Formats: sequence, structure tokens, C-alpha cells
Amino acid sequence: CQDRQPPPKLIFETSLICQGHPSVHLLPLKTGLERIGTFLKKTIGAEKLSRKNKTILLLGETGSGKSTIINALFNFAIGTEWTDDVWCEIVEGQSEANKKVNQSQTSDVTVYEIHEGNLDFSLRVIDSPGLGDTRGSDELLTERLLDLFQSEDGVSEVHAVGLVLKASENRLTDRMAYVFNSVTSLFDKDMEQKIVPLITHSDGRKPTNALQALNAANVRSARDENNKPLYFLFDNCQRDDRTEGTKYLEMAYDTTSKNMENFIKFLQQESKDLGETVKVLKERISLRENIKKLKDQVQPVKEKEKEIHQAREALDKYKRKMESTKNFSREEIETYTDQEPVDQIGIIFYSGAMCCRVCKENCHYPGCTWARSPAQCDVIKNRQCNKCNCPVEDHIKGDKKYVEKFRKVQKINEEMKATFKRNQEKKDETKQRLDILQKEMFDLKQTKDQNLDKAFRIIEKLQKIALNVDSVSSYVHLDFLIENMKENGDAEKVQTLERMRERMDDRNKAGAKYLNTMN
Repeated sequence: CQDRQPPPKLIFETSLICQGHPSVHLLPLKTGLERIGTFLKKTIGAEKLSRKNKTILLLGETGSGKSTIINALFNFAIGTEWTDDVWCEIVEGQSEANKKVNQSQTSDVTVYEIHEGNLDFSLRVIDSPGLGDTRGSDELLTERLLDLFQSEDGVSEVHAVGLVLKASENRLTDRMAYVFNSVTSLFDKDMEQKIVPLITHSDGRKPTNALQALNAANVRSARDENNKPLYFLFDNCQRDDRTEGTKYLEMAYDTTSKNMENFIKFLQQESKDLGETVKVLKERISLRENIKKLKDQVQPVKEKEKEIHQAREALDKYKRKMESTKNFSREEIETYTDQEPVDQIGIIFYSGAMCCRVCKENCHYPGCTWARSPAQCDVIKNRQCNKCNCPVEDHIKGDKKYVEKFRKVQKINEEMKATFKRNQEKKDETKQRLDILQKEMFDLKQTKDQNLDKAFRIIEKLQKIALNVDSVSSYVHLDFLIENMKENGDAEKVQTLERMRERMDDRNKAGAKYLNTMN
């Protein structure tokens, strides 16, 4: 192997990765690297205000070849040719020495700004994390892109969205269905003509397998004047050793160069403003957050329903106990002794009644007409009444007699009364607790209903503005939303969501199946 130097047009310092044919050179990571918000920015060369930027967003699976395309764009921009026998890289995806650095940045969006080269414009290439690895990373990508598109130092327009995939993709797997669906779900409906497949690991022939997979996934992308899908081919062997198989490698190099020229022509078209795409991203994030809130509210609502059910059962129990002891007071007829005037027989007799004040008995009546005092009464013997056995001092001779009368009285069972009162107090306490629980349930359901309604309105809005109206990110939540809508009796909304679910085809179901298997 002999050392090779980078072409003279590459005016900045590089480091040699590999000697040979070609020699591989790398721009150091520190060159123009800065963090802005949640994304990284790497600037190659000095920005020229007179040159416009052409912005490319790359999306695809991990290992699909995004790094290769970025390096190919860089080499094309600086004019690297086959005869130079060198290859320059700005992305270290193929360098074993820097795998740990790359792994630490897997969740970052990196923006490469290439201001050097022979093009009459600068290239801005947005490298996104690989899709389909984990559910969390794909959700994070949505937030990262939104931050990039809204940032003052970010990106407000694109000239191309490159959907990167391998030419060897020969069937639509669940994973691929998910990735394709995820990509198209990020954009507004007017972005279709900016989405182009960038097919890597190509041998230069028509990528029939990859195109069939895209067609099976119903990916909406740019088309030419004959309404055929546009795509661009790239090989991945630019840095392969050229000591053998030179003819094939040179043909592959030429294929990439020609496709790169056509891709650069594609970039000459008017850019697409990302304002509407920002709205789609916001709605996707908002939907995800609403669904999370709804799911977080399901358990508290169930627990509150259980508490209310238990409180109602307790309330019924105390009511039954009160019912069984409510008759602690009952009406009875009782007799009592009272006094009434006696009839006067005449003025010459000492008529009246001789009564015992202790026993409240009429000891001599009628007939006690001659005795002027109890001691003189016939029933008193030895100063004791032979009728009631009480001493004479306890008797009285007067004009009133004792009579037995009847009256209604309330008899109270004190034990039953105490039981009734205890149950009444517990009933009142339980009723107060039930009222509080029902108020809490009302607040919970009101919040849940608001989030449920908001989620429905978001889905309706996405149906109007999103490029992919049948998004897996929406599909996976339909059953949950329908179930909760049914509980609320929202028949019209349920029908809308059920029609949407019926419209979802096997591609969505395959993508959803893969999503559910992700860690």
C-alpha cells in the first residue's frame, strides 16, 4: 500500500484512516462541531452568504446506509473522482475506533453543513437516528425533528426527504412496514413530492425488490413526468480496496456519480416549507401525550369506581340496619290511677271516700257516710286499715276517690335506640364520603373526557393535514379510544373511529405488530 493524499481542492486538514487504494481520510470530529438545543451541528468549510443552502433530510433504518450517502454527497461536493484514488469521510459510521462515540449520539439529530466544493450552493444534510430500534427512540426522533424545525438556528425548509433503504430489501417485513409508515407519518400531505427513495448497496440495476416493498407499503413519494416513482441508486463500495475487481468497482463508482448528479438536479426544485409538517409533528406528540394521560387516568378511575361501589354498599348496609331497629319506640296502652270527685249524698251525712294516699286505693267507698275522719271509719281497726294494711295516718277522708284510667304512652327500647343511632351516624359519615368520592369521580371523568375528546380531535385533524392518514401511531390507539368512547356513549365518535380501524389494512397491522414487539 502506498500513501495517497486528498485532492488539492480539499483545503482543510484531515486524518488518515486507512492507507491503500483508495486511501481513506476523515475530518476530525472537532471540526466545526457544536450542539444547538437537542441537535448537533457540524460545519465543513466557511459559510458564504452568497450561496444558498439545499437541505436534505435522511430517514431510514439503522444500518440502511445513511452515513454512506452523507459521505458520498461530501465527496461529490468537493469533486472527488475515481482517478484521485482517495475517499473522504465526514461520518465515522464505518470506523470501529469510534463506535462508542457513535453509540452515545444515537438519539441525536446531526446537521452537516457542507460549504466547500464545486457546487453553486451549500449542502445541509440532516442525519437522523435509525428508525425501528426501540419505541422510545422513534418517539424521541419526532421531538428532535420538531425542535430542529422550530429552532432559530434550525431548519425551516427542505429540498428533499431521502428515505434510505437497501436494494436487497426483497419483501415487506413487519419492521419495514413500521419504518415506512413512521417516515411518512412525520410530514404534511404536501410533502409527497419531496420524498425520494435513496437505495443503497445497489449494483446499478433496477432495484425491483426494494421498489416492490415500497409499493406494498403504499409509500407516497415523488414521481417523474410519467408518473413513475423517482429513486436514486448508491453503491456502498467507494472505500473498498481497488487492487482487484477494479472494473466492477469503477462501474459502481460511476453509477453512484451519475445518480448523485441526478439527485443534485432534483435538489434544484423549489424547497418545501416545513410549517405544515411542524403542525403534524406537534399533533403526533400531542396525541401521544394525550393517550398517555388517558391511560394514566384509567386506573385511578377504576379505583375510584371501586371506592364508590364499596361506599354505596356500606350505605345500603347501614340503611338496612336502621330499618331493622327504627321501631325502638312503640306506643302502648297503660293504666294509671287518678282522682275524681265523689257524689255528695246529703248534708247530714259525712259522705265521701276514705282513701289510702300510699296505696291510692279507695279503702271505703261507697258507704263511708258517718265517719268524719279516717280513724272513725269502719275499716280502721287498731289504727290500721284492714283493707290495705296501711296505718290510719296514711288515709284521708275526702270528696275525691281514686279511679283507674287508661292512656297511650311511647315505650323506648334503649338498646335498639343506641344501635339505630350508631348506624345513623355511620350512614351520615358514609354519605358524606360518598358525596366526596362522587365529586372526585366527576372531576376525574371530566378530565378524562376532555383528554378523550382532544385525542379524537387530534386524530380528525391529522386525517386532514398528514401525508399518512393511516398512521400506525394512530392505529395502535384506536381500540383503546373506541373502548373509552363506548363507555361515554359517544356513538358518533365510535362509528368514526371504527370506520378508521376498518380502513387500516394489513400494512398498518404489520407495522403495529412490530411496534408492539419493540423494547
